[in-house]
Amino acid sequence: MPEVFNVFHAIGDDLCVELDDKGWARKTYKKAFDLAKDTNNFFDLAESLVEKLGDSEWAKSTYEKALELAEEDKEVEEQCIEDIKERMEELK
Repeated sequence: MPEVFNVFHAIGDDLCVELDDKGWARKTYKKAFDLAKDTNNFFDLAESLVEKLGDSEWAKSTYEKALELAEEDKEVEEQCIEDIKERMEELK
């Protein structure tokens, strides 16, 4: 069974891409944000927020959350941390 975060994230993507309904997508992404558990969840959501929803401010704060979790987790590879920092820099 797919993780609930993934379901809401995918629905948000579909609402943006297939239906161009960014209002409902925003609500769905908010639910996904509330369900996100780890660095990968927050990073993937941030990617959608900037690329599909076009909300760079929300994406930036979501990347920040991903970075915070990545720096706390000893199992996260340094390359992942660098990727997050690079994405954040692109939003400046």
